[in-house]
Amino acid sequence: MQAIGQDDGSSTGSNIPRLAINRTPEDDDGNQLPVGHFTTYDPSVGQNVYGKPVTFRPFISAMQYMHYDAEKGEYINRSIIFKSWKEEAIDILGGTKCGKIAFKDRSSLTPEQLEQQRTIRCYRLLYGLLSFKGVKANGEEHTVSNLPTLWRVTGTAFAPVGSALDQITKRKKLMFTTTLSVDTKRQKKGGNVYYTPEIAVNADAGLEMS
Repeated sequence: MQAIGQDDGSSTGSNIPRLAINRTPEDDDGNQLPVGHFTTYDPSVGQNVYGKPVTFRPFISAMQYMHYDAEKGEYINRSIIFKSWKEEAIDILGGTKCGKIAFKDRSSLTPEQLEQQRTIRCYRLLYGLLSFKGVKANGEEHTVSNLPTLWRVTGTAFAPVGSALDQITKRKKLMFTTTLSVDTKRQKKGGNVYYTPEIAVNADAGLEMS
């Protein structure tokens, strides 16, 4: 509605639920949460649901640069959402890419500038429908079915998602006719434990648009 001039943007509404990997072992009520499982907010029950693997049907793939300020605890700059590296990623402060500089051009930067570069990231945005059998925080079983969801990834998750989309393209399929079966894999580097997505592409799902 905003895009076609029907809504001036002053009305407030809930954001699209986001898919993420849970890294929190316990919630505020003391419930034990499954670390390394996927989680999303399901509006139909008004709470988070946890589980893996999940099935994701992608409809739109895009990217966005965002600059996070840890002291303020918020994103202080973000670029437009773009779909191709050929597009100019103009940001809300009048620059491009939120000031992100290519690795080959960072040799002259000060330590402070290099540290700032680490807080500017490029995110891949995958919009689609999410389905999985999971549990609520209290352990009660709950099934998520075709929930419109945003899966936003960066860092070690950026490349696996891009690779999955490349597989679909090489098969000459439209992404919304396919599904992704997504699990997580536990990784450890030094004392740091993290989880990366493992994606299997079902390019022959043959799903149709109504």
